[in-house]
Amino acid sequence: MLATTACLKKTFKPAIGAGQQPLPSTVAGLRATFEKDALSETNSVVSKEQFVGKLLDASHTKSAETEQVAEERKRRKLEWAVNKNLEYLQDRWKVAKHVEATLKKDRFEEALLLTQRASKNDQCVVAWNHLIDHVLNVQKRLNLAIKLFNDMKKRGQLPNEQTYTIIFRGCVDALDPQAAVTKAVNLYHTLLKDERVKANGIHLNAVLQVCGRAGDIDSLFSIAGTADAKAGRRADARTYTTIINSLRFKVQPKWDVETPKQKPAGDAAKEIQQVVDQCKAIWDEVVREWRNGKLKLDEDLVCAMGCVLLLEDSNGNTEVFALLEDVMGVPSSDTVESIKKSPDETMKNIAVSGHKSPKKVPDSKNATYVVPGQKTLSLILTAAREHGAGKQNKISSAYWRLFTEHYGLKPDADNYNSYMKQRERAGASAGAKNLLTQMPAKYVTSPLIHRALQACLRDNMNPAVFQTATDVLHKMLQGMEALKEETGRGQRIDLLALLLYHRVAQAADHSFRQMIKKGDSDGGNRGYGKQLATAINELWSPFLNARSALKVMSKSRSKAKPSTADWIKRHKAFEKSLLELARNMIATVDRIEKGNMLDNDPELLEEIKQKRNTINRFVVELTDPQQQVS
Repeated sequence: MLATTACLKKTFKPAIGAGQQPLPSTVAGLRATFEKDALSETNSVVSKEQFVGKLLDASHTKSAETEQVAEERKRRKLEWAVNKNLEYLQDRWKVAKHVEATLKKDRFEEALLLTQRASKNDQCVVAWNHLIDHVLNVQKRLNLAIKLFNDMKKRGQLPNEQTYTIIFRGCVDALDPQAAVTKAVNLYHTLLKDERVKANGIHLNAVLQVCGRAGDIDSLFSIAGTADAKAGRRADARTYTTIINSLRFKVQPKWDVETPKQKPAGDAAKEIQQVVDQCKAIWDEVVREWRNGKLKLDEDLVCAMGCVLLLEDSNGNTEVFALLEDVMGVPSSDTVESIKKSPDETMKNIAVSGHKSPKKVPDSKNATYVVPGQKTLSLILTAAREHGAGKQNKISSAYWRLFTEHYGLKPDADNYNSYMKQRERAGASAGAKNLLTQMPAKYVTSPLIHRALQACLRDNMNPAVFQTATDVLHKMLQGMEALKEETGRGQRIDLLALLLYHRVAQAADHSFRQMIKKGDSDGGNRGYGKQLATAINELWSPFLNARSALKVMSKSRSKAKPSTADWIKRHKAFEKSLLELARNMIATVDRIEKGNMLDNDPELLEEIKQKRNTINRFVVELTDPQQQVS
């Protein structure tokens, strides 16, 4: 072994000749060599910053080269896939179907390259349409869609009517409505000059919607002026609906829908009246065309005009009812209350889907009445709101019966919500309860339950109102139980409904006060005490469920992450409402006991006192820090 090493030394020793430096054997030697080489190259000292910079530049260069290699590999793979597919896609229809399927898989680049390659040999307009539609509706990139449209034409592809329809409809939903107006209007005017593809009514209406959404009224009327029946662009019901709605949205004040609207004054009022007058002039043209059989009205257009009339300071609601009578045959508010005695048999089940034919207008040979529907009922309920509370209740009830019983209309969620608002404002507790009973279970929501209980609160002088509120509570609990059986989830506790029910039990004391006033103090106190005790017993089971739900939420909260701040906020709100309910129930039992309201029923008193003690322990455990620690 030693001999071998000696031989190696002799062998390599001559390799280091004169003028050559020995190989550095340490880090210091390496650094000295590097610095010497740097000095020989630049004839200057390399600073620390320069040294680090060179290393970073080398790193970036290598990274860029790696990215280029990856991009090149990706491009080649994409081209290979496209070329392979084109071998089997010899038909333009197959190309379009393949592009559509590729876009659904979110492979836009592949679909684009395939369309571009296929366009060299054939007209692949449908495939281009799929690309533009994907960019507009999925990616929401209007500028890219226009770029694709221009690229399509440069490659000799001929856009068809559907191409323009896709672009115009995409402009309607554009993220920047103002920019969309410019592009849509310019493209539409270009289309008007096109001799091969003719602008049609669909294009006209789509561009009108773009202008209306952006609030560009000048462009709106400019486009509306291009309507031409001879050129295939006749103004139809959608055209007029878009114009009227655009004018209304431009001036309609944003008032709280839960309270009567606040009428604007000054310049705003003048501007609104100007729009109303303008829409009335348009409506005169609409009615004239309709009576001559040149225009078919629909519910959307009628309701759009009805909403404009509601903006008027005076007689707006009266004009709405007159409008519906003229074009739908719906009786006016002055006669609707007596319509139950002699309903128009020609309107029987008119709103039922598949009804044989609409009713003919008596004084016109060509016109037929518009079939009233769910939107019409909502408009009527809104117009009835302008009347006093008493008359409003009668009018809305009469129209509700007319539409649901005679016309055969099936109300939607908005109809039920609007009608329940009327019940609440009028304090019609029985009507609110009946409405909850009649409506499909899917429409029974917490807000509707709250409105029904609010109606009971307003109707607190009614001797039967507490029983009505109890029926509403049972309806809510039945719905919760049905939802639990259907989904398998725990019950969602509506604490606000429980609080409202408790308030009704307290507020509905008019009949008992009258008994006391007439000298029957024992009867009045005992009756009121029994009502309050009944409320405690009705609330007992929901309270226990809520208490259990709070315990589950508290355990989840201890494991919650900082990102669940909203959930923690809801938990605190739930805890606060449950504490309020618990304290209210405790106070009610104390009131019964101190007032000797159940001196004739000691068993019932003892029952609610035990429940009171359980509720009190819960409150102490939840609020006393010492109890929480222990």
